[in-house]
Amino acid sequence: MFSINFRQLSLQEALDLSALLIKIVMDIQVYTEKIPTVGGLIRLAVIHEERGFEWISGNNLVKTLMSLTTL
Repeated sequence: MFSINFRQLSLQEALDLSALLIKIVMDIQVYTEKIPTVGGLIRLAVIHEERGFEWISGNNLVKTLMSLTTL
């Protein structure tokens, strides 16, 4: 088993990991009989101490490893 030290992730790494985990759930739901609970366009947001809530697209930071618009 492995563990992820979330406190050491950069903001970009955290965004990439979030998009990946959401995509995995979406892909698994294709093969289950349950009603999908995740799907559509993935939109991520960041809550900054100074600026508050901010929607994030792949272009606001370094382009994400996964294209959020094609998920």
